[in-house]
Formats: sequence, structure tokens, C-alpha cells
Amino acid sequence: MSKLKSLTTIASVEAARPVPGKQVEYPDSKVHGLAFRVTSAGGRSWTLRYRNAEGKQKRLSLGRYPAVSLSAARRAALEALAKAAGGLDPAKLKRASKAAAKAHHPVTVAELINRYLDDAAKGGHRPNARPKRPGTMGLDRYYFDRCIKPAIGHTAIEELSRSEVQRFLDEVGDHAPSTARHCLAVLRQAYNYAIRNELATANPAQLASLPAPKQRERVLGDAELKAIWVSAGELALGQGTTGHAIRDANAATRR
Repeated sequence: MSKLKSLTTIASVEAARPVPGKQVEYPDSKVHGLAFRVTSAGGRSWTLRYRNAEGKQKRLSLGRYPAVSLSAARRAALEALAKAAGGLDPAKLKRASKAAAKAHHPVTVAELINRYLDDAAKGGHRPNARPKRPGTMGLDRYYFDRCIKPAIGHTAIEELSRSEVQRFLDEVGDHAPSTARHCLAVLRQAYNYAIRNELATANPAQLASLPAPKQRERVLGDAELKAIWVSAGELALGQGTTGHAIRDANAATRR
């Protein structure tokens, strides 16, 4: 266990060590309420305890070490304490600032699907779900990177319309119907995830339709025709007219 009692210099910060099985806080010797938090796993960060205008004790996270140095943590703590002394709540101000930044930078389709795939790998993509299989995850990621991201990944999730989704699927489906089907599945699942997590209010992929698959005529190759010819010959020896009929039909396709 660390014998460190309080922080005085950067050397004392570096000397702070984790304690097995518990989280410890080492108070700063200069700024009242500032402490260096060390988790049992070795995570290190700065925290400030203060009282708001109602006299309730609150806590404000000031960032991780070493990204936030001892001197930077002290400056941030003093600024927060000054705000608290003036009747403001530093923790509330920080939450409001984050919310404003989030509103200014809306979540894009690419950001949503990346988040969805990360949670799907852990089973967090829907309630009581198991992690998605690696093979399924690989396909989802492949179609996202190859098709969805370049086409509509930059679009904000609340701005993507059903008509845009349909246009995207039609363009993909013109030359690759199976790819369009997989893209639609990824979009539907990601938007359902967004709705559950209050990131979106509607699913523009929900009513989208897939292009009808094109009918293709099957043309047999020379090797296949030869195999049929040989088999029909053997059949003709034992079955009579059936084998001859197959040979006649086969011969007609070769003319």
C-alpha cells in the first residue's frame, strides 16, 4: 500500500500507487477539495469536491492524468471553486456545456453505425441480447465501410429521410440486390438502436423497400452439356425413349 498522504509536487503525483481492491483519493496540499483519484486497476484522474449554493456537497471531474497535469488541475479547481463561491454550480455548467456541444455537432449515420457495431459486439445493441457473431459483425462492417459510409455516412441521423434511404437502396440494388438487402438490414437495426438510446426519433429505413430481383436465364456451359449428354446416353441404354428425349433436347440447345 502507498504511504503517500497528500500531494505536494509532481513527484508525489508520480509516487501515487493503486491499492488492490479499492479506489483511493490523495488530497492536494494546496487546493482544498482537489484530490488525485487512483483506481485499483491503475486509472488516475483529478476530482474536486465542493459545496453548491444550497450547501450540498458535489463532485466535479477535472480530467485524467497525465493529460491534465498537477498545475492544470489546480488552476481548474480554483476556477471551479470561484464559480461555486459566486453561487454557480460548476458540475451543472459542465453538463450544460457538453449538451450544447452535442447539439452543435449532431450524430451522423457513420457515427451511429460505428457505435451500434461496437455495442453489438458486446450484446448491447438491444435489450437482453447476446453479442453478435464475429462472422455477422464482419459482414455488417464490410457493407457499412464499402457502401453505406461513402454514400450517406456524413448525413446527420435526424436529417436522413426515407426517400434518401430508398434512393440509396435503388442505386445499390441496380447492380447488387443482395448488397442492398444487407445494407437495409444494417440501417434498420442501427436506427432501432438509436431510437432505444434516444439518439433518433424515427427510423427512415423502416418502410424502405428493396428492388425486385432481376430474372436471369440459366445458360449451361459446355462441360455441363457434355455431362448431360453422357448421362442421357447411359439412360438411353437402360430406359429407352427417356434417354433419347433428353439427348434430343440437349442437341436442340446446341444448335
